[in-house]
Amino acid sequence: MVKNKKTINTKAVKKIDIRNVNDVVEFYLGWNVHRETIKTIIQQRGLDENQTTTLDWVIDLIDRISEEDLEVPG
Repeated sequence: MVKNKKTINTKAVKKIDIRNVNDVVEFYLGWNVHRETIKTIIQQRGLDENQTTTLDWVIDLIDRISEEDLEVPG
């Protein structure tokens, strides 16, 4: 168990603009929005099979992350 671990309130975050993301926690908090962006990129023409498969794996990986996996300093 990690001492001094703060809880992240994901329900308080509705949407995070990718241009304002400064760290992995902020990215995670906006994951539902960013996930849809990646899905849109995958559907566009121009990506080869390798690129599409890589992005699919990125989605699968991040989908497995939970609040408990993120440690907030403090």
